[in-house]
Amino acid sequence: MKKFGLPKRKPVDTGAIVYAVEMYRPKSDVIPGLQAIKDSADYSAYKAGAEKPLPKFKYLSALGAELMKLLNKDIVPLRG
Repeated sequence: MKKFGLPKRKPVDTGAIVYAVEMYRPKSDVIPGLQAIKDSADYSAYKAGAEKPLPKFKYLSALGAELMKLLNKDIVPLRG
């Protein structure tokens, strides 16, 4: 994995992300399983790889906000 520039350990649990994607409903303000995603987040890996890392409390909020944008912009349109 290192040759592709990917970390050995994923920053968040991919199973929790898959669950959120499968269970998310458009126009909802709630991301299913968001707490599990936040609980699995590896802040130290993020901090080590980020040029200007956010404080941990802002990182977790930004994680949820970015996931919401990703779901609405990229995932929901693919569902057709």
